[in-house]
Amino acid sequence: MQSKTILVVTTISSPNKALRELAVGCQLYHWNFIIIGDTKTPSDFSLVKLKTGKNEILDNLRKCYDTLIKNEIFPSKEGDLLEVWLKDINSVIKRK
Repeated sequence: MQSKTILVVTTISSPNKALRELAVGCQLYHWNFIIIGDTKTPSDFSLVKLKTGKNEILDNLRKCYDTLIKNEIFPSKEGDLLEVWLKDINSVIKRK
């Protein structure tokens, strides 16, 4: 019988750095990550949904930047800079 690791966290706070780091760590180790809220938990609570695997890194990076821009943590011009950078990375990957 194979056991499955599950990390359960309770919170009344909005998503924050600690919760995002826990979510990413759980994805890396293929653990389930469950957040339990209550009536004080913000209704718009959500974390960025990332996919596992090295082929997903560039798309995951784009999703993270999009969320940071949406929440006005990064200025919108960062999205344009990211796209240029990802284009360069893709050209290097294709040459290998």
